Amino acid sequence: MGGQVFLNNLEQALTGLVKLIKAVQYYPPRHPSLTAAVEEARNRFAPLLEGDTPLNCTVHRDGFTVAERKIAPNSPILKSLAPFLFARRIHQLMVMPDLCASDLEALARCLTLEPGELQKEGGVPEALRRARVTTVWINEVDLARVLAMREEIEELGSDGHEAEAQALHTPEDVLEVTRENRDLERVIQELARETDPARYQDLLRELAPLMHQNLTETGRPLVLQALTLVGRHAIDSKDSGERKTSARQALTELTGEDILDFLIESAGTVRLAEDIRQRVIRTLAFLGKRAGQRVMTRLAGEENPETRRRLAQILIRQGPAAIPVLATHLGDNRTRGVGDAVAMLGDIRDPQATPYLHPMLFHPEGRIRREALRALTKIGGLAAVGVLIQAMRGKDQDLRTRAIRALGALRNTAAVAPLRKLVGKPDPLSRHVEAKKAAVLALGEIGSEDAVPTLLGTLRRRKFWGRARNDELRAAAAFALGKLAAPRAAKGLKRASRDRAATVADAAKQSLKLIEDTQDHEPGRD
Repeated sequence: MGGQVFLNNLEQALTGLVKLIKAVQYYPPRHPSLTAAVEEARNRFAPLLEGDTPLNCTVHRDGFTVAERKIAPNSPILKSLAPFLFARRIHQLMVMPDLCASDLEALARCLTLEPGELQKEGGVPEALRRARVTTVWINEVDLARVLAMREEIEELGSDGHEAEAQALHTPEDVLEVTRENRDLERVIQELARETDPARYQDLLRELAPLMHQNLTETGRPLVLQALTLVGRHAIDSKDSGERKTSARQALTELTGEDILDFLIESAGTVRLAEDIRQRVIRTLAFLGKRAGQRVMTRLAGEENPETRRRLAQILIRQGPAAIPVLATHLGDNRTRGVGDAVAMLGDIRDPQATPYLHPMLFHPEGRIRREALRALTKIGGLAAVGVLIQAMRGKDQDLRTRAIRALGALRNTAAVAPLRKLVGKPDPLSRHVEAKKAAVLALGEIGSEDAVPTLLGTLRRRKFWGRARNDELRAAAAFALGKLAAPRAAKGLKRASRDRAATVADAAKQSLKLIEDTQDHEPGRD
């Protein structure tokens, strides 16, 4: 016990517990998705429970240890789970080798209660004892004592779980849920039409407990309707000042960790009508940094590409406000986490992100360097051009070529002088032809006639050694001159159209035709 494989498996098991806690919050009992989550959580613990020895894990305020070894100290999911359990006075977790799936579900249900409510019930250990849980133990380290208590519980009867489940579905409970749904629907309807500020605030105060009572799959539509309605009042520029202020304050107060996770789960994985999803995303975007941090935590453990895309939309929708949150993840030790942050910074398309992306061009992972280039190209602007020019001068040949292409795509004339300098730099052994070709074509994309002398010089320059490679560069120069459509390039192109290198001659002929066609369509010409 304690090897790296064991620690990795334990990280996966605790991550599975987090997913199960969320599933218990969102799905009613015996829902197929909840059943699947329970089974997945049990399967994640299985590799840790081979043999007769229980699993003992210590819970700290900032993480987990087993046999004094830290478990995934950099995992954002476990960093959130540890204080969550610690706040519920869980310091030691013992899982028996014959772990029962229904015991895991019972544990997850206990953990959905607020810490204050749990203490009124006698704490998690007492709640689990009443639920007759015998394969998960809290704050116990003495195995002999655990086995004795287990024997006592089992003597009380083996139908505890069924009785517990039936207690959740008495007719009175069903009626109470129906009343809660109806009450929430009433408050939503009144909020939508209320104009009196005092009454509006009263309704907002009614909203909080009703939403928490409806954090289930059946209650999801009403909770989302309530939150997006308050979100619309908080954001809409047409709304009156007093109601907007109340809605903004209420939205912040309403969105504790459980509600935030509920919204994020809804935006990312639940099948919603697209207009509702966009309202949820808009509400999360308004909540700023708090929502942004939790979205990044959720992304870290998500594998589904479509879900990842939807979650990313939340941060992109926040715009520049999300940049500080994303910047904190650029130092993540997981390549995917860094890549996510870099890509979203690019999609936000704000120049404030440029200084954060600059160091990413020198990241040890090639995928991150390429993503940073794409992001800078999306952002554009003079600062991005300056960063790309620096990358163009680096030693990484692949990065240089990509940076040059990006400069061409940005079409900023600030890049013309450094590109011309690169093209004109002596290269007797033709070692930098690819970079020069990219620079020549970039000059054509930018469209500045200042590049004409450099391109004509490249077109005229013949070499004996490395002739074929040099002819590729000359052909690229001819093509770029055609993109510029500069009449003063016509003479040089006519000469090149008779070149013995067919590729050069063909490119020159095509460019000549482009220049002639452009002149024919100029205003005032017959």
